[in-house]
Amino acid sequence: ISISRARDGHFYADLLVNNVRTEFVIDTGASEIFLSSQDAQKVGISLEKLIYRGTAETANGEVRTARTTLQTLEFSGVVDKNVRVLVSEGQMNISLLGMSYLRLFARFEIIDDTLLLQR
Repeated sequence: ISISRARDGHFYADLLVNNVRTEFVIDTGASEIFLSSQDAQKVGISLEKLIYRGTAETANGEVRTARTTLQTLEFSGVVDKNVRVLVSEGQMNISLLGMSYLRLFARFEIIDDTLLLQR
């Protein structure tokens, strides 16, 4: 999978989360996959049923998090099932694709302004 760097310096990717197109920023500084509450609702997760037991440090301070499982997560034709994610109770503009997902790839590297991911 090849992704070009955006003008703001980040790498963005559209994934299918439970068959719903969802935009992520690829964040090697994030340990987990974090869904914004808006994206969680969009993909069929009931926020009222989540239990916010965890916390995470973000650029905006500490936020409470709830663990849940996605039925499917598809990235450029690569489908993973029963993927564990965290839903952030705090305000997030975009969901984060962190290291718990990137570790599933055999290799990822940045060459110039291109992120390459290989399974």
